[in-house]
Order: sequence, then structure tokens, then C-alpha cells
Amino acid sequence: MVHVFSKACQNSSIEILDSFLRWREALTATSVKSNPMGRLIEHFPDAAHVVMDRCIQRSLSERSIKYDFTLLDPGPDDQSGAKGERFLGLSTMVKHKQQLLLTHALSRKLMVLKWRKFGWFVYGGNLFLYSIFIVFLTIFVLTERETLSFPEPPEPGEKPDLDDDFFQERNSFNQVVPYIVITFAILHLAKELYQIYSQRFRYFTDWSNALEWTLYITALLFVLPYISDDTNLREEYDIYWQMGTFSIFFAYINLILIIEPLKYFGLYVTMFLEVMKTVFKVLCLFVMFTLAFSMAFFILLKEQVSEQICSMLQYVSA
Repeated sequence: MVHVFSKACQNSSIEILDSFLRWREALTATSVKSNPMGRLIEHFPDAAHVVMDRCIQRSLSERSIKYDFTLLDPGPDDQSGAKGERFLGLSTMVKHKQQLLLTHALSRKLMVLKWRKFGWFVYGGNLFLYSIFIVFLTIFVLTERETLSFPEPPEPGEKPDLDDDFFQERNSFNQVVPYIVITFAILHLAKELYQIYSQRFRYFTDWSNALEWTLYITALLFVLPYISDDTNLREEYDIYWQMGTFSIFFAYINLILIIEPLKYFGLYVTMFLEVMKTVFKVLCLFVMFTLAFSMAFFILLKEQVSEQICSMLQYVSA
């Protein structure tokens, strides 16, 4: 039985598998090293699609649809994964980039069930904590900047003339916010380090991770002078407020990415990101065209341009 299944996968013959009457027994066999459904997803996605179709039973008389997730999620006691771990069909599809299988009705239903059982709790908690962070950071930035006036830029070699209360919190609420921001930033940076350890190289292929590093590092640097009495830190007030500008900007950009899974906002966030990717590609092409023409005209018209500039300067000076 398993030998026939292996031959079907190796020869990429959908007819063999389709005519294989005992297909469920072959796909749930425990005498093979790796999960048969996982091999099917990796090497023969068309046949996996046929199998997933058979896992959905529609009853017109009962007006019901029955889903069988056994092949995609055998259960917590399963050890048929690549390294003896639990086999997860959805993770295998993501690993091998099988987008057609991920959009299958069986896959989408399984994702909905897992989301209702586990995902919403983790996601909701993360969204709630991040909302607290961004609200506190926003209030802190607005209240501090409203009552703060930057001094005139000092002469070269001189120190800026700062008031004694320049980095003093304006109210009791703002006295607590820097410690909350530092705690939140350190915890999330620790989470990012764990993701680097667990995901390895794949971690660096997601640009949102770089966004989070920039957000939490700039937020950490921004509130640092408010909890430290070091005068050297406070003399560079412009740098730290620039960090505050970046942190509040990236905080809201990251919030847009966080709400992407939500039903009512996710589609628009995805559309926005796709449009921005297209615009970026067009701008890169436009820059190359601009450089091409500017270099060509510079080589051909250097003298004429120089003469025109000199005549304009003479006219202005006269």
C-alpha cells in the first residue's frame, strides 16, 4: 500500500492516486519515515488538492458540510513530522509555499477553527498591550512637547542653554510613562531575540522585524534622558527628540501592520501595502531613468550649463 503511494508521488501520477481506492489508509500509514500527507503537499500539490476535496463531505439532505482535518492535523499525540515532531499540514504548506492549498476550503476552515480556539486570545492580548504602549507614548510626547520650547542652536564649541526642568516630566502621569516604555521595549526586544533564535535566517526576510527593532530602540533612547541625570545625555536634546519623532511614527506604522488580521481592516491594509510595493518599484525605475538622462545631458551640455550659470550669477550680482 505504502509502496504504491510512494510510486505515485515519485512519478507525479495523479491518475494512480485518484484511482487508489484505499487512499486514506495510505495517507495515515505509520510505517513510513515522514508523514505521507506532508510528502504529498511538498512533491505533488495537485494530488493533495484532490485528497483535501475528499475530506469535505456535503450533505444536501441534511444541509450540512462535514470537514475531516485528520490528514492536516492528526492531533497532539502525532509524531509523524520531519524530525519526529507533530505534523502540521498548514505549516508544511507555508514552508513549501503552496498557496493554492492554503486557500483550499479545508485549509481555510481549519485556520478559522484554530483562530477561534487559540489565535484570538494571543492576538487580542498582544493588541491590548500594544494599544496601552502606544497610548502612553502618544500622551507623553504630546504633553511634553506642548510645554517645551527648544533653545536657539548654540555656536560651534558651545553647550546649549537648557532650562533646569527641560527633561523634567510635566505631571505625575508622565513620571511613570518612561519606565513603562523602557519595560515594554526591553520585553519586546527580548521577544525579537527569541524569534531570531527560533526562525534563524527566515527572521531577516521579514521587513516588519526591522521596523519593530527601530521602533523599540528609538523609544528606549527617547525616554532615556528622563530617567537619567547624566548631563552629557541631556546636552544632546535634539538627538533624543529626533528619536522620539521616529518612535511615534513607527509606532503607528506598526499598529497598521498589527491590525491587518482583523476582518474589517485587513483587506485595506493588504491593499495599501501592495500599492506601496508597486509605487516603490516604479520609483526605483524612475530614478534609473533620471540618472540615465542626467548623466547623458551632463556629458553633452556641461559647457553650456556652466556658461548659463555664470551669466545668471553676473546678472544677479549686477
